[in-house]
Amino acid sequence: MNKFKVGDRVRVLEVETGTFSSDCILWVNGMEKCKGKFYTVKENLGGYIHLDDSASGWSFAAEWLALTYSYKPHVHCELIKAWADGAEIEVYSALSDEWFSECTPLWLNGFEYRIRPNKTDKELQIEKLEEQAKQLASDITKLKETL
Repeated sequence: MNKFKVGDRVRVLEVETGTFSSDCILWVNGMEKCKGKFYTVKENLGGYIHLDDSASGWSFAAEWLALTYSYKPHVHCELIKAWADGAEIEVYSALSDEWFSECTPLWLNGFEYRIRPNKTDKELQIEKLEEQAKQLASDITKLKETL
């Protein structure tokens, strides 16, 4: 038995031209036009595969086919690629209506993810000043405790 299952998408790599009959499979001139095209496996006959939508319902030797995968990409595939390339990812929390940094995203379908936006110079300056203000507030609290 070969690797092909009914419903698989395959591409025809090679064809045998000429006319001969083998195990009730008729090979005829003109099959060359199927080469390189994509079809769906309709029936697996062991060493031969019957392809749906192929001209005249021709069957092909299994070794002449290449399995192709036609699948729907993951809903977050572009973000996953960006994350793999080093982008910082954020996940949205509907509870707090905020975006949070996510070091190791789970990539769940029901969640919203995004690439962390680049901050402007002003935003970076504000963050720095806010951090300094927090440090000053902490220092003031410690000083008051010593009075």
